[in-house]
Amino acid sequence: MSTNDIILAENRNYFLVKLKIAFIFTMMLIINSYLVKQEYQLKIDTIHQKTSTLETQIKQLKTEKEKLQEQVVILNSSIEVVPEEIPITTVASEPVIEDLEPVNLLKGMDLAYVDVTTKSNLSGTELDEILKDTGLAGLGQSFMKAEQMYGMNSLVLIAISAAETGWGQSSAFRNKNNTHGITKGSVLSYSSKEECILYTADLLQRNYVGQGLNSLSEIQSKYCPPNTGWTYLITDIMAYNLIPKAESCVDYIERT
Repeated sequence: MSTNDIILAENRNYFLVKLKIAFIFTMMLIINSYLVKQEYQLKIDTIHQKTSTLETQIKQLKTEKEKLQEQVVILNSSIEVVPEEIPITTVASEPVIEDLEPVNLLKGMDLAYVDVTTKSNLSGTELDEILKDTGLAGLGQSFMKAEQMYGMNSLVLIAISAAETGWGQSSAFRNKNNTHGITKGSVLSYSSKEECILYTADLLQRNYVGQGLNSLSEIQSKYCPPNTGWTYLITDIMAYNLIPKAESCVDYIERT
């Protein structure tokens, strides 16, 4: 073999080696690029998965929020208390008349100390007139019956009902005939609204008046000692919503 042939063979071998090196380098670049792409794709898939999980959690939280809001509405209608007690809800009294001079505030406060067994002497028809255009409309005869049977002032019973049911707007009132938010572990149901009114009057007579607690202030001291506002919520409803619509406000105040 001549010298030229040897040189050509060596050059060819050198070229082949360089070609192999270039091929290997190219393959490494391709593989590296693939691995990097896979890594990014994995990160993207992870982000999508986390995003999906967060979206699911957000939906669950929204559902829980709606349920809690429903529970708040129910609790506002009737707060669960110790059995045989009348629960309180923080419901503002509903104005049923306009442009009417309210009873003097001092008289409203004095109502807290009035004997709740003092009869109003209002007829069922008069009570129906007082309750007209309110959520308690049509129950005048039942409140009058409760006063006659159990000796509880009908306006006191009406005021408590208005406070506990938001003037008949609570679900307990509308769906379970529960006129006073009575609970015993859960909200109780009654066959009629009159049944609940009579039960409430009997309950107040037995558990409070029968133990010498004859005024709203004294009833509050046993029923909800920390909540002194309960008494004035009831008396405000009487002073501003009920008594002004009675046939003779002055006569009623004097009678009580």
